[in-house]
Amino acid sequence: MVLLNLGQNPKVQEKLYQEIKEVVGDGDVTEEHLEKLEYMRQVFRESHRLTPLFPGSTFRILDRPLVVSGFEVPAGTRFHFGTAAIQKDPRYVENPEDFIPERWSKEAVSKRKVTPQEIIDTLVIAKPFGYGPRMCLGYRFAQNEIRVFLCHLLRDWKFSYDPAQQPYKAEMFAGMRPVPFPKMKMESRK
Repeated sequence: MVLLNLGQNPKVQEKLYQEIKEVVGDGDVTEEHLEKLEYMRQVFRESHRLTPLFPGSTFRILDRPLVVSGFEVPAGTRFHFGTAAIQKDPRYVENPEDFIPERWSKEAVSKRKVTPQEIIDTLVIAKPFGYGPRMCLGYRFAQNEIRVFLCHLLRDWKFSYDPAQQPYKAEMFAGMRPVPFPKMKMESRK
């Protein structure tokens, strides 16, 4: 979904490309490079917010009854935490349908501290691979592989929608996917 979001947002794609060129250059991508790619981190977080792979990041089986919005949920119930709904709620996210990676800058996150909007920064919502003892065992490997792949891809190619405006709806299958899948154009940067 990151490539779809970048294809729809050419200014964001160009800013990310410039960061990759500045930090990584034309050589191999190293661990040190990945740590310095701050805008890439913001792009991934915003992509996860706007187009998450799964609409909820975690579930628990309640060990005791729980009252939620006035409703009693009995013990033994599988309780699913729907993070996608929170991340698109205008009470917590300004312009929730817009792709704005800068909302994840350190300054923006700091401004949300001690406000209701701070909920979107909690780790259980912010982490696409889950959080805590039940998180994905391979998340570090997967995250680094994705970032390295994206560095190589964006250094060589520019992505855009062809035609430019193609509406799609995110639908849940094994994971979230766009329907219909937008047609994209790749142009060599070399």
